[in-house]
Amino acid sequence: AKIAGVKGIVIQASCGYDILSLAVEAAAKSVRLTQRPEGPIILGAAVPPAMNAATLHDTMICASSRSEYVCHIANICCKAGIHGLLVEYEDIRPIRKVCDIPLLANTRRKIESYEVAISPEEKKQPGVCEVLKAGATHAILGAELIGHDAEWCADMVRKDVTRLTRRKPV
Repeated sequence: AKIAGVKGIVIQASCGYDILSLAVEAAAKSVRLTQRPEGPIILGAAVPPAMNAATLHDTMICASSRSEYVCHIANICCKAGIHGLLVEYEDIRPIRKVCDIPLLANTRRKIESYEVAISPEEKKQPGVCEVLKAGATHAILGAELIGHDAEWCADMVRKDVTRLTRRKPV
């Protein structure tokens, strides 16, 4: 059967090395079937934000802390050869200590203009720049954070990222 249109697949990363590596292998083999220049991107979904050590223990019979578990999952994903890992902001730095897989992390703060005062509570939530500074390869902005004007939002993000990446004079 010819599969058309699949550009990416997200797999629960806790499914383990065997399943992840099979997905990577299948993606590579799909090039022949789809006649595309490259196969679909395989992304692993790490651990949902609500899972802490207690829920990991209760649902997955895991005695590790969240950070240890996420790092373990990231290592498995690296070894399996997946193309990237969907993570939470809190997981970026621990993962960066153990492997260099591309990380896609959700932002949690709405894009605002520079004239809008952001509440102290909202400032605690990671925005695009915080996610990138922490070591994520990509920041994911959900539609609920963009609002009604995606073009304006994209311009604000571009300005912030440009400012973040601008080198200081030597």
